[in-house]
Amino acid sequence: MPVRQDSSGVARATLSPGNLSLRNHQQDWSGLNTDPARADTQARPFDIERLKARQRNVAALSELMNIGVGHLSKELGLAEGSPAKTSLHAAVGALAARLAGGNVASGAMAGAASEIANGVLQDVLKSNPKLTDMQQAAITQWVGTVVGAVVGGQTGLPWGSTTSHTTT
Repeated sequence: MPVRQDSSGVARATLSPGNLSLRNHQQDWSGLNTDPARADTQARPFDIERLKARQRNVAALSELMNIGVGHLSKELGLAEGSPAKTSLHAAVGALAARLAGGNVASGAMAGAASEIANGVLQDVLKSNPKLTDMQQAAITQWVGTVVGAVVGGQTGLPWGSTTSHTTT
């Protein structure tokens, strides 16, 4: 999830000693703090800059890994949208999501879906030879971003880069 000004967190509290009786509850309360000695401890402030730096680092690593997949795929002769190339992009998406603290399954799905969409997109771009390189790159970036948002939700990763750096 990308960093936003309106992001929220969880408040921690301590209950006073005594018996707590909850009926028909669905949550696991075993981790509830009942130690009054810890009631006045101050929580560490959330380091938003550290999170932003981590997201930038993961985004850069994701981009490099996807460039590597493009080069490897070219060396191995893997076609755009092929199962093997799609699997490689799914693995990159899963790893990037894991490193960013996101959902691994969503990352894998976004990586795979982006590669599949890229295969279709490359066919469309080839059938429109009058498009400039800049126009093709912009279209590719937008398609990748939309696919990533639809499949993976807001992961905070540049899923558009999954498609914009692959080679045919």
